Amino acid sequence: MSRLFLICALVAPLYGAAASANGATEVNATISASTGHDSNALLEVSPAGTQARARGWFLGAEADLTLHLRRQGWSVLAEYSGDGRQAPTFGAIVWHAIDLSAQWRQGTTRFDVAVVVQQLFTSRYQEDNWVGAGLRLGTSIAPADRWRLRLDLGTQLREGSIATQFFSNTAASLRWQPSAAAAVGLNAQGAWLTPSLLNTQPIWQRYRCGPFGTVAWHSFIFAAAPFLGTRLLDHQAVGQIGAQAQVEHLLRWGFQLRAGIDLTKEFGETSAGRTDRLEASLAVAWSSTSPKPRLWEAPVDPATDIAPRIIGGRLRFRVRAPHALKVEGVGSFDDWGAGITLRHGESGVDDVWEGWIVNPACGPLRYRFIVDGVAQTPAQAPRYVADGFGGVDGQIDISVASCPPDEKTSPDVSPRPTSSF
Repeated sequence: MSRLFLICALVAPLYGAAASANGATEVNATISASTGHDSNALLEVSPAGTQARARGWFLGAEADLTLHLRRQGWSVLAEYSGDGRQAPTFGAIVWHAIDLSAQWRQGTTRFDVAVVVQQLFTSRYQEDNWVGAGLRLGTSIAPADRWRLRLDLGTQLREGSIATQFFSNTAASLRWQPSAAAAVGLNAQGAWLTPSLLNTQPIWQRYRCGPFGTVAWHSFIFAAAPFLGTRLLDHQAVGQIGAQAQVEHLLRWGFQLRAGIDLTKEFGETSAGRTDRLEASLAVAWSSTSPKPRLWEAPVDPATDIAPRIIGGRLRFRVRAPHALKVEGVGSFDDWGAGITLRHGESGVDDVWEGWIVNPACGPLRYRFIVDGVAQTPAQAPRYVADGFGGVDGQIDISVASCPPDEKTSPDVSPRPTSSF
């Protein structure tokens, strides 16, 4: 009952704000079931004696509810996540998390700020129970076409039956999307737990680094993120090697089906605290909005399709100019400034020029092309409007629902910094 009250307390105010702001409101819900295995050769020494702990198979279930309000240039997000599992060593484990965040876009740059509240409860090892709250900051920039760099920093104060602790994390990722059907990148992240915010001797710490990639095929998205890392617990270091993999299938009426696997293998000279992990999960997700343009968009013939389109969060322009030496696109996307330069042969057809705008603003966008210094009315424009000087501009209406997705809903699987119990 308390969990239901918490969800309603989050949803009601934000949904009211969305209605009054006349923005685009999106509600997402996910239900997931998982099974997995943990092995632990940890040897505990206590005043009562010495004992060995061994973990085994566990079952778990997770529920997520997200409310997202999008407006031109900014968006707000309220998210609740509840995770429950039964493990042989820890007994019942219940995890609650609330994430209230806001994102602001300026050109190709995005800024994030979030307040995070979390709670961990274990029925058997109650000395490990805690409640934490903290701040997370993030920024994402597109330094060049098809490249995106992201940085996240966060810290959290945890209070419980144990002494006050601070959980901090940082993550950086660089992504390259060479086409509408693939994206690859490199991710690095670290997390540590300290008795004070500026303490240089962590109680626990973990570092990971590795590539990640996403490939689309018809109505499926395949994603993988292998990694190498290390974990330190009570000054005992163990190495880590593992991978996260996921396949996602778009169903009807806003539903998606996801299957994933998470594997971690630890190695090293010491066996203290060494833990291997294998978890498989199956999830059904639902979104109240129509599916956004995704990596799996059906391919079209570049020789005939020169209409402007939003693909993978970017706006694509095409123009056929077989004998041109230079083609530019100008429009209201940069207040009729310098515009963009289209490239010859990018579409795979020699006489078609192609250019991209990253993170276009919502609303009606007017544009035209300059071919070898001469203004040209675009072909296959959704609409045409008079430019006030005797000419005609093309116009595309970028609705809020079609705006580029933020990092939280982006198809790439760059691993996010998360706390661990």
